[in-house]
Amino acid sequence: MPTPLPGVAPWSPVDADGWPTGVSLETLRGLRACRFGERMPGPGERIPCRPAAHPEPVQWRWGIDWTNGVALDSPATTGAAQALGVELDFTFGHHLTLGARYELMGVGLRTTPDDVTIARAQRFFAQARWRAFTDEVDRDAWALGLGAGYGLAADAIGDDAPVARASVAREVGLYLDDENAGVAALELAYARSLGADTVDTVTASLRVGFEFNIAEPANVDQLDEPWSRRAWSGADVFASPFMFGVGASLGLRLGANLHLVASGNYVFGRAPDTVEIEGLHGTVAALGGVRLGPAWPAPAPLYLQVQAGPGLVATDRGLERHAFLDAEFGVGFRSCGGRVSPGVRLRSQLDDGVRVMTGAFVLSVAWGAGAGDGHGGCGPAVDDRGPIAYMPTPPPPPPAPIEPPPADPTLVTGSGVTGGGGVTGGGSVTGGGSVDVVITPPPPPRPIVIDVSLGAVLLGGLVQVRVDPRVLPLDRLRGVDVDVQLTGPAAQLATFRGEVGAVLGRNGVAVRGWSELATGASEVHAIFTIYPPGAR
Repeated sequence: MPTPLPGVAPWSPVDADGWPTGVSLETLRGLRACRFGERMPGPGERIPCRPAAHPEPVQWRWGIDWTNGVALDSPATTGAAQALGVELDFTFGHHLTLGARYELMGVGLRTTPDDVTIARAQRFFAQARWRAFTDEVDRDAWALGLGAGYGLAADAIGDDAPVARASVAREVGLYLDDENAGVAALELAYARSLGADTVDTVTASLRVGFEFNIAEPANVDQLDEPWSRRAWSGADVFASPFMFGVGASLGLRLGANLHLVASGNYVFGRAPDTVEIEGLHGTVAALGGVRLGPAWPAPAPLYLQVQAGPGLVATDRGLERHAFLDAEFGVGFRSCGGRVSPGVRLRSQLDDGVRVMTGAFVLSVAWGAGAGDGHGGCGPAVDDRGPIAYMPTPPPPPPAPIEPPPADPTLVTGSGVTGGGGVTGGGSVTGGGSVDVVITPPPPPRPIVIDVSLGAVLLGGLVQVRVDPRVLPLDRLRGVDVDVQLTGPAAQLATFRGEVGAVLGRNGVAVRGWSELATGASEVHAIFTIYPPGAR
C-alpha cells in the first residue's frame, strides 16, 4: 500500500465491505464466489473470485419520466395529453415493489380552429408493480403495475375524482458497483378517472432513474448471454421545426443486413396544408416494415427503413383514424452489442394516395446482439476460470510542488599579492591584483526513458502476444520513481495494463503514475520514465 500524504486518507483497492473499488457486479458475474477468508489480490492483478455483496437492508428506487398519449371519452378534448411523472418505489424480495407516483398532466381542449387551451390535472397514485426478470443482473424485466389514487383536474377533463391506473413496462439497467444501478423503462399505461364524467388516457412514458441497495441477483453466477442473437430493441427520438416525438422499436435480424421492424411512436407538432397537428395535438401510430442496409461504406453503413400502419390523429375536430407510411434513411454506427443511427424520417398519409405530411431528423438507439455487428454481446473476455477482470490501480500522485528557481551562482572574491621583488641597479618593482572564483552548482539528474515492445494485437484481438516478464527492465525499476505509459490499440490497453501491473507488483516495482495513449498501431509499447533521486 502506498504511504499516504499527511492529512490524506490512504487509497485502498477495496471498499469497506471488501468489494473492488470501481468494479461493477456485472463485470464479475459468472466468477466463482470467494471462499471464507479469501483476500483480494493486489492492485492491477487479476480478480480470481466474486466477493459477497453487502447492500443496505432497504432496497428502493426513484425515477422521472416524460409521458405522451391521448385523452378519450370527453368531447371537449382534442385527444392529446402530456405529463411529467415522478415515482418512488420500495422493493420487497426480488420482484414486488410498492410505492407512489405523481403526475402533472396537460390535456388539449378545443376552442377555435386556430387556438388550443391546456387543461391541467394533478394525479396522485399508490401503486404496486411485479417485475418478471429476463436477466436480473442486467436489470432487464417486464413489469406489470396497478395503481389507484386521486386526481385534481379541470371540469372538462373529469373534475376532482378517484383515478385507477394499469401499466406494462420494459425495464433495463446498468450496475454502477455491487449494489446500485442506473435504470430506464418504456411504459404503456391506461388510466381512468372514476368521477361523474369519466376520462380515459392511454399514454407512453420514457423513465430514467436509479435503484439503490439491490439484493444480490439470483443469476449472478451465470455469464451474460443474450436471449437471442437475432433480436434487438430500441428507442427513437424525432425533432424538426414541424414536429417532435418519441418511439420504441423491436427488430429481428433476417439476414446480414435485412431486419423486420415493428414500432410504436407518438408525434406532436404541425403539418401545414394536410392533417392539422398543432400545439398539443399529436399522432399515435403503430407501424411495421423492413430495414435494409448495403453494409457500406464502413464504418457507418447506409440504411433504408420503410414502415406502414394505422394511427390516431388528434385535431380540433376530435380523433381521426388514418393510415401512415414512414420512410427513414441515414447511417448506422454499430458495435458488438448495439447500434446508433442518425437519419431523416418522412411521414406520409395513405388515405387518398401518398401525401407527404411532415419530416424530421431522427436518432435511433438500439441494443441487443441482433442490432450489432454480428459478433455477439459485449463484456469482459472469458477463459476457463471465468471473466477476466483486474483489480484497480492507485490513482496518479498529485503533481509535485513547483520548486523555487535555483539561486544565482555564488561569487567568491579574494585578493593577494601576485608578485614582488627587487631589481639590482637601484629600484624595486612590486605588483598586486585580485582573483575572482565562480562556483556553479552541478546540473540536476535527468529522467531516463526506456521504451519496451510488449507484443502485437492482430485481427481485432484474435491473435495476441502476451507480456513476457523477461523483456521488462525490472532491475532498473526497483527503488526509484517510475511512470508508465502504454501505447497501442485502445481495446487492448486495459488488458496489457493489468498484466504489466501484476508483473511489476510481484517484483517489488512501485509505479507512481499510469497513462494510456490509444494509437492505430497493432503493436503495444510500454514507455518507462525513471526518475533518479532529485530528478523530480
